[in-house]
Amino acid sequence: MTCSKNFYESMRELIPLYVKGLLSDSQKAEVEKASDEHPELRMEIEQWKKIQRLYKTIEGDIPQPSSAVYSRVAARIKEHDQPGFFERFLTSRKLTLAFIAGQFLVILALGIYTYITQTKPEYRTLSAPPAKTEDSVKIHIVFKETAAEADIRKLLLQVHARIINGPSRSGLYVIEIPSREDVGKSLSILQGNTIAEVAEKAY
Repeated sequence: MTCSKNFYESMRELIPLYVKGLLSDSQKAEVEKASDEHPELRMEIEQWKKIQRLYKTIEGDIPQPSSAVYSRVAARIKEHDQPGFFERFLTSRKLTLAFIAGQFLVILALGIYTYITQTKPEYRTLSAPPAKTEDSVKIHIVFKETAAEADIRKLLLQVHARIINGPSRSGLYVIEIPSREDVGKSLSILQGNTIAEVAEKAY
């Protein structure tokens, strides 16, 4: 049984909160009922749970700062207790006046430059303006360990994606798809492919 697009999207927005245990009892019950009735929502929940487990693995790989870091920070704070250049600058009248004079000269130079450049004739070329950088959509994906590099490359080219980060120690990649592509269709291709274990839009 498939669900309407509006219903699917409303339930889909609740899934990250459901997986993190942040929904009220009524909302939780609503998501669970919807997932029982609609396989696509149940599959979405499983994808999120996989990603959550991967994140926990990644967090375990990040080293904690050593006590030496805190010692260095404390030493820096003590150094800054001494009056620095800025404090000495504020107490020196000559330096303050020199700074103000320098600012005045910079403003004057900018004014002259602006006047000169505005009086010059404007030339336009027949070339098109530079293209604007399009927005993109990021997707988290984990490939199977048995996936060949050629198959991964072929799959990414099929959805016009490029790898922008990864792999992490747990095998998580971040890929980017241009927003002009049909992101829903691209995501379906990634999720339905035999070499991908997890593929989910990054939020």
